[in-house]
Amino acid sequence: MRTLRHLTVLTVLVGAGLVGVAVAVDTTPSASAAVAPGTAPDRVVLNPGASPDSRSVTWRTAEPVTEGAVEIGTPGGPTRRVAAMRSQVVRPGRDAPAARHHTAVVDDLAAGQTYRYRVGGDGVWSPWFEFTTVTADDPWTFLYFGDAQEGLGEAWPAAAEAAFDAHPQARAQVHAGDLVNLADDDGQWGAWFAGLGPHAASSTLLSAPGNHELWGDPGMTAYLGHFGLPDNGPVGQSEGAWFADLGGVRFVSLDANSNLDGRDVTQTAWLRRTLAENPMPWTVVTFHQPMFAARADRNNAALRESWLPILEQYDVDLVLQGHDHAYARGRLDTDAATDRGPVFVVSHAGAKFYDLDTADRNNWTRNGAIREVAHDQVATWQSIRVEADRLMYRSYVAGLGPDRARTDLAVGDLADAFTVTRLPDGSTRVTDDPR
Repeated sequence: MRTLRHLTVLTVLVGAGLVGVAVAVDTTPSASAAVAPGTAPDRVVLNPGASPDSRSVTWRTAEPVTEGAVEIGTPGGPTRRVAAMRSQVVRPGRDAPAARHHTAVVDDLAAGQTYRYRVGGDGVWSPWFEFTTVTADDPWTFLYFGDAQEGLGEAWPAAAEAAFDAHPQARAQVHAGDLVNLADDDGQWGAWFAGLGPHAASSTLLSAPGNHELWGDPGMTAYLGHFGLPDNGPVGQSEGAWFADLGGVRFVSLDANSNLDGRDVTQTAWLRRTLAENPMPWTVVTFHQPMFAARADRNNAALRESWLPILEQYDVDLVLQGHDHAYARGRLDTDAATDRGPVFVVSHAGAKFYDLDTADRNNWTRNGAIREVAHDQVATWQSIRVEADRLMYRSYVAGLGPDRARTDLAVGDLADAFTVTRLPDGSTRVTDDPR
């Protein structure tokens, strides 16, 4: 049934002369498309470190490859070798072969410096990758993507390519969960990495787990194997929740899966402490299930009751979320009335689309908030430029859903734009920018 539905969408798009869009087609590969790991490293990821001067690098090999290292240095300069600190075997299921995932942590990186590195060992190495660390003294840009999940063969690569073509120097990228649809399907992980291409290894990748990271894999072994996130989160939730400080921004990633009933008091207490002790001028929090739903039949009431007061108390600037497969942005009524944040955003970057709740009565308005911008039937990617006194947010259309009559936007259009400005007294002001 699912294949027929998406084939019908393809016929409509082609019949309408929109062959170039193609994002409503679900080309998510199955396990049969999985690429078996070998002695050569693949799926190389540049992850944040526990401190601003460190990065964690992860990669995949065949199970018998038990050792590995990172060779890293400045362009034209000497390199140093850092041995992997751990490796773990992941058995994806669906008849995909087991793989070994390696993690190495590189410390003592200088701010604002370009590095080149490769991973491997025993004469078998990855290609060389380059990345540049950020500094709070200079403007820099990070990207934000909601769910990829479906359309990993078409929609997701189109979104990633558009974002990095527009911002080839993006220093970091935030992914708000549901990277894949079935976490135990290694073909989908392979497609997700193929869609992102070399940018997984050259732009620091910050991710939060979605509910689909649990589908078929309740221990999130594939997710935690592919990424080496800071181990500074709440006790018992290693790498599920964590924070990282980059270029004047404290990024906080939360595992909303574990707090949908509001009973994860350990993570909630950790969130409060992490924000209370934040030395950075800007704060960005990401998690999957949103504070205010974009879809009509959803309401994360317990999650909202648990975390919203904390996000408000500590003046979080941006809250970047996914899950609802539409675009929505807004604030609490009281914050909107005084031009303050936090600003809450819901987005997605794949080929799965949900209907927006009504404009006049929705999950935002029913819970003391205002949905300031909303778009139906669009997939998007976002860029956020970080400066000393402002965050400049832009959202662009990456693809369109099957019911194009419900949006006046086209692929490549600016869907949303606003700026968060730091005032001399330390407070912030949120203003809409022209579209």
